[in-house]
Parts: sequence; C-alpha cells; structure tokens
Amino acid sequence: MANFLAPARRRDGRFLSGAATTVARRDLGPVQVLRVHAPRGAEPPGAGYADPGDSLVWAFTGAGAIVTTRGSAEVECDGGELLVNHMQRIDGFRMTPDYRALSIRIRAADLHLAARDVDVLSAAPVRSRSLLPRLIGTCATQLLASTEPATAAEDAAAARAILDLASAHVDAVAGRRTPPEVRSRELVVRARSFIDRYASFRSVAPQTVADHVGVPLRTLQRAFESDGTTVRRAIVDARLAHARALLEREQRLSVEAVAERTGFGSASVLSRTFAAAHGMPPAEWRERARRAL
Repeated sequence: MANFLAPARRRDGRFLSGAATTVARRDLGPVQVLRVHAPRGAEPPGAGYADPGDSLVWAFTGAGAIVTTRGSAEVECDGGELLVNHMQRIDGFRMTPDYRALSIRIRAADLHLAARDVDVLSAAPVRSRSLLPRLIGTCATQLLASTEPATAAEDAAAARAILDLASAHVDAVAGRRTPPEVRSRELVVRARSFIDRYASFRSVAPQTVADHVGVPLRTLQRAFESDGTTVRRAIVDARLAHARALLEREQRLSVEAVAERTGFGSASVLSRTFAAAHGMPPAEWRERARRAL
C-alpha cells in the first residue's frame, strides 16, 4: 500500500501554498502549464502551490500517486495516468512523497463545460498515452522545455491549440458534441495556419482563406469577430510580420522587394500600412533594427 503524505485540505475556499511545490510554470493567459511535485521541506521562494481558483486542472502523473477527495468519494491517479478535476469542487488531496506531475490549468469558462461533463471527467483517470491526452501533454511539455522567447501571438496560438485539444478530449470522454464556440475557435486556428503560411502571396484574400477551410466567407468572418479581429486584418498582420522579419534580416533588400515578397505588391502600400501599424516607415524600422545589433 502506498505511503501518502498528510492531506491538503481546502481552507477559506482555497488550497494553501504548502500543498505542493511548483518546479516550472508557463502562463499563456487562459492556460497555465506547470510542473509540480510533492512538498519536500524547505523550498525556494515562489515554489509553493498557487490555488487554481476556477480552473480545471489536467494532472498528468509522471511518478507516484495522488488521491483527490470529494465528500466521501476518493479517486486515485497513478503514474502514467491523467485525471481532470475542477479544483473548486475538491475537498482535499494527498500525494505520495515521490509524486510529480505535469499540470495544465484551464479556466472552466473557456471549455463551456456542463456540470455533468466535469463529473464524467473527474470520475476516473485515463491513460495519459491515449491519443488526445498524449497530444495535450506533448504540447504542454514542449512549451515548458522551450528556451526561445515567444511572442504574444505565439503564446496565444499555443493556448488555442491546448484549448482545442482539451475540448476534443472532453467530447470523447463525456460524449458531448462540440459546442459552436469551440467549432468557431477551430475554424480560426485552421484559417490562421493557412494565413501564416501563404499570406505572402498577393492572391490570398479573405475568400481564399474561407475556400481553404471549407466554409462560407460570412461564417469565417463571424468566427474571427468572436476572436476580436477580422480575416483581412489577420492577413495584413501576417504580411507585416513577414515584412518586419525581412527588413531586419535582409539589410540590402529594397523596400520595393520586401513589398513584393510579402504580398503588399508595392513599396507605397507597404510603407502606408507599416507606418499605420508601427508609427514609422519600413526604412526607419530597418535602421533602428540595424543600430540595435
């Protein structure tokens, strides 16, 4: 029988910092990715457990075991298993001394879960090597392992990817149909992937993107509006990102050539769009980048 540490109990509506130790953390807004292990005496400042609040915790147990308690019901999750819990509904948990886990926190509101869905998810662990859990865990692991600084856009895209995979896992486990909000996010993710890859072609327009993802343009427009932007704006932003990269990397390339390579078509269109977005013309941006080297 496993040897468990003293249980962590909810106090004043939350779990205290001594409940576990945080080894690493990556905050992506609606998604947080952490590595945690059982508390081991003196730990460095900031390594304590931060209560997840109104989040679902996707705990991939790497070693040891954890038991969560809700009323008289207990669920144990061992190494190689994934258990999802809405921590506000958990009364307490206890770990073995060798417990360690990859933990993903997702705001409950972002997954549009009914109470029944949460009950099904937290009723029993699943094997973390099953397809969807493996994809979720791999994505989160790569985020923690990355040493390269990420842009806000990259963090947002990573969060969307984890949210979509988590929603798909809920669909599979709870037997629910994907809600319209999730289908909308899926459309946006697929469309952005196409835009990022092909925006440098002048022929790419909102209708081109809609044709690629296989929906009417108005449907795609509504999906992007729910994401706080438009298809045309996403295309322009992708072209601007490509233009900035070329201006900084290819110092001898003319502004006209940069415009041609990034889908703007002419130096005047690039300059006007670039100045509106960044408050300076492309040539000044390039010069500032050169001086910063």
